[in-house]
Amino acid sequence: MTIVFIGSNILVVIYFIIKLNLIQDLISQPSTFFNTSYFIEISNNLGYKDWHATYIALNNLLACVFLLNYTTKPKPLKKKALAIFIIVLFLAFSLILNSRIIFLLNLLIIPFFLFFKIKTVKFKIIMVISMLLLFFTLFKVSNNNKLGRIFEHPIQYYVSNFSAKTILGVRYQVQECSVELISRSPILGYGIGYEKKLLTDYCFEVKNFQNKYLKSYTSHNVYLSIMFSAGIFGLLALVYMLFNNLILGIMQRDLIYVSFLIIFIIAFLTENYLIRLNGILLFAFLNSYFYQKNYIKIEKI
Repeated sequence: MTIVFIGSNILVVIYFIIKLNLIQDLISQPSTFFNTSYFIEISNNLGYKDWHATYIALNNLLACVFLLNYTTKPKPLKKKALAIFIIVLFLAFSLILNSRIIFLLNLLIIPFFLFFKIKTVKFKIIMVISMLLLFFTLFKVSNNNKLGRIFEHPIQYYVSNFSAKTILGVRYQVQECSVELISRSPILGYGIGYEKKLLTDYCFEVKNFQNKYLKSYTSHNVYLSIMFSAGIFGLLALVYMLFNNLILGIMQRDLIYVSFLIIFIIAFLTENYLIRLNGILLFAFLNSYFYQKNYIKIEKI
């Protein structure tokens, strides 16, 4: 299963390398390569609506977790080197995709996974020091530039103007509209299928909020979207499922499952990941698979 999943992600990266002429652009304009808006071309200009930079980057991050797990096992050195090369490829592609939430999740999940996966104290210390040096370097670099359009401004701007509006950007206005509508029907919500219609009309006509990249709106937040459709009871059911499964993964020390759930719990804050078929299928399949695997272990005890 993991081989198929990792292989499919490699094929997607290769496809975009060819489709967007990434190697040619890197050679011809290396100074501006990571500041080019490839994510707009992927999302809007390739003629396939389910190509979305955040979804691709999240899939790549999950593939990195599987590959990291492989490298911590007693495997041939050549295969481990190949796995590390693919991880680096995915991380570089993450910069090109320009998804801020997934970029930040890369910085969170990869150190988290390695810290708990590595058994030797010496290597844990080396890993922590290496990650601190990496974070310091990224911070210093992004003080003077946008770090490949991951941020609209250098990071110093976000530090000195820290607020939800600054961090969320265009999503702040959309989520503000969503919260105002939810507050009018918080118990039962509006029903499935009404979010895009009601939210778009409210943002355009009442709040007079428009964005050149968006012709219609969703909450860009799974938790708000669930409340919009099913109210507080729907949200409680989702939160219970997520944290019940997270506790199960922690109890069974399934680091891959815990990492998977943390990725989605955080990504759900800025992207309505369950509104697209490719998002629903991936989350439903992997969550069901890992839950069943860990639940069987409990039954055998």
